[in-house]
Amino acid sequence: MRSSQSKIDPLSEVLTTFTLQRVVSARFEAAEPFALRMPAYDHVKIGAAIDGAFDLQIVGSSEVVRIEQGDCYLLTDGRAYRTSSVSADPLDDIDAAGLFAANKGADGVVRWGSGLAMTIVIGARFVFDTIGLEWLRSSVPNLIHIAAHMPAAAPIRATLALLAAEAVDAGPGQGLISERLSDVLLVQALRAHLQSGGTTVGWLSGLSDPRIARALENFHSTPGEAWSVDRLAKAGGMSRSAFSERFLARVGMTPMAYVSAWRMQRIRHALATSDRAFADIAAQNGFLSRTAASRAFRRQFGTAPRDARR
Repeated sequence: MRSSQSKIDPLSEVLTTFTLQRVVSARFEAAEPFALRMPAYDHVKIGAAIDGAFDLQIVGSSEVVRIEQGDCYLLTDGRAYRTSSVSADPLDDIDAAGLFAANKGADGVVRWGSGLAMTIVIGARFVFDTIGLEWLRSSVPNLIHIAAHMPAAAPIRATLALLAAEAVDAGPGQGLISERLSDVLLVQALRAHLQSGGTTVGWLSGLSDPRIARALENFHSTPGEAWSVDRLAKAGGMSRSAFSERFLARVGMTPMAYVSAWRMQRIRHALATSDRAFADIAAQNGFLSRTAASRAFRRQFGTAPRDARR
């Protein structure tokens, strides 16, 4: 059992629990004009404009987002999208998958076109397990755009500079460094999104509220202890009724529904990644009864706990 003095950051725990793999994509250098059609995907994408600017539009959406030099963006909902230089006609797009495969150099950089005006983009993808991806998507918009001029983007600029250097430097440890920097960039982008106030209802929105965040931090630090609405409210420095109302408005579920849901996520993760007995895992996550834990697991995931074993 963790000490009550050892606090756990909920965002870090969520990302650590659900992330299966992160892959740094090739650096893309394109001469203008260009228009690319990106296929649908089943992960989370993060990218940034190192030089130049381009327009990004999710298929089915009327919104066109201009990504300027130094901007960072996060794509989460899996829909196909288009990217095009400012001077290009986005309807004249070509398949990006084929272009990338045919134009990737030995250094890992994808180069396209021969014009003087260049747009340079770097990116990475984060593969989550299916339920974890749903958990994340439920709390963030389809597209997060972090503009370089935003105060919250200052740390991102430093990370982008390092990533840009690693993308063209195949020195020892380049893969590991790029992977770790991508992790940093993902957290920085989500943090900047929170600081900008651009949140949707969900667990991530709860972290933008200092009182709700304090309660979540306390719970995530000791999820196996006896948690109640009263205890959560006390951790947040609020009355029970005010806390319950505020929690529901921010997170989109009641405090105890969140407690149960996150405990189930921890149990599912432990079942999938260890050979520990279900009863022991359930007890560590606040369930005194194996039967009660099994019923709660079925209710949340629609399957028996044994089905979570890999």
